[in-house]
Amino acid sequence: MITVGILSPARWLDPGALRAACGALESAGIDTAIPDQNFLREGQFAGNDEKRAEALHSLYEDERVDAILCARGGFGSTRILEYINFDLISANPKPLIGYSDITGLLSTIESNTKSPVWHGPMLTDIAQGLDKRSFERLLEVIRGDAGALPDIELTSLREGNGEGPLVGGNLSVLASLCGTQFQLKTTKKILFIEDVDEPAYVIDRLVLQIKQAGMLDRLEGLILGNFFDISDTGEFGSGVEEIVLDHCSDTGFPILTGIPLGHNGPNLAVRLGASFGYAA
Repeated sequence: MITVGILSPARWLDPGALRAACGALESAGIDTAIPDQNFLREGQFAGNDEKRAEALHSLYEDERVDAILCARGGFGSTRILEYINFDLISANPKPLIGYSDITGLLSTIESNTKSPVWHGPMLTDIAQGLDKRSFERLLEVIRGDAGALPDIELTSLREGNGEGPLVGGNLSVLASLCGTQFQLKTTKKILFIEDVDEPAYVIDRLVLQIKQAGMLDRLEGLILGNFFDISDTGEFGSGVEEIVLDHCSDTGFPILTGIPLGHNGPNLAVRLGASFGYAA
């Protein structure tokens, strides 16, 4: 039987969510390995930074575990980046799956190892009733049967041609890493961004921040994922698409939308670093 290890690199795990999600996974033929660290509580975190990093390492080293599924986001994953042993992960490659606050963890491991990382649903999404297509795609990733990218149709906001590795994730997390050693490298890559529950002016500020940090300078393309519950667009005067087009007006790469990635909607797992091409 395939076994997936459950990791809480940020907030602690609710036992009720664990039971519901593990039941759904077991019904699909997936066994679970659940380190005790998931239930530690230190403030809002599932243990201190060192213990959360140790749990990550233990799941990579555990030969019984075929893939690692993050339990939930919230906040805290970026706090463990400085403790990651990239040599250990490189020696024990296996899929790591998550999104939202997990963005920094995924992008850092993808940049420093050859171990596969996937932007996709987490344990709490399963517990809350993940849509069928996203759940089936997640199962394929856990079983090792998934292609790097799902079949998707994108809409062009600005036409053009681009090809490169697909990178990205949650806009707030990506912006928070700007100016640090963990800032995402985007040269000659396709960047996707998503976010949730932010006012329009914050989205504007975040896009401006990644632009001023140089993340848009040499892109091959930009893709907008799910932007859910973005408030005050009327008062601010622009929605997400208008904000992005405004800040990218001095660039020439294609800008696309419609990729089902992120919060509160279909969230089809994609492998970060996978080659992606687009021609208008």
